[in-house]
Amino acid sequence: MIPQESSRDSEMVQNCSIRIRVRPYADLARFFPGEGRVRVVEAPAGSTVGDLLDAHGLDESRRLTLGVNDVLASRATKLRDGDTLEVLVPMSGGMGAS
Repeated sequence: MIPQESSRDSEMVQNCSIRIRVRPYADLARFFPGEGRVRVVEAPAGSTVGDLLDAHGLDESRRLTLGVNDVLASRATKLRDGDTLEVLVPMSGGMGAS
């Protein structure tokens, strides 16, 4: 028996795009349109984190810490419809010499 295709699957095939929730931290919010802490963006099916970041003006020269669905990720991580991408600027600091 062949499983029936859901209307959501059919819509994705027709549109060939996925929807990703993006949580940009600090000044990175300016790279993603919208309001609020979580922005929803569309990307072509098969996109990686790097593809999405490049499309929003964040190329490889920018040092970022990335997470997909609460797991540390890289620019090569493949994205799936409904994923949540967190984009942070790496932080440093702590106790230094005075």
